[in-house]
Amino acid sequence: MKNVLVIILFVAIIWELSSFFKKDTYVGFYYPDASNLINDIQSESAFGSLEACRDWVDEQVLIYNSSGLNYDYECGKNCDLSGGKPYICEETLE
Repeated sequence: MKNVLVIILFVAIIWELSSFFKKDTYVGFYYPDASNLINDIQSESAFGSLEACRDWVDEQVLIYNSSGLNYDYECGKNCDLSGGKPYICEETLE
């Protein structure tokens, strides 16, 4: 029984260490009309930094909303996109 507890503790420590070294990724969600958050444009790939996600949003503003008014966006950190909408992210940032 003691060996089982040691193995479980060892696996838990390894799991925690691996998540500590995991690099964060960000997915961009751009809403051309801030009053309609159902209609979004999602980045095709994940970004390695929040700043890169924000740069992508700036490009979307130029393409879809050149006036720069009445849009919204969010950058989701470490999102699980496998289950479809609504996506689950560790946090969303602007």
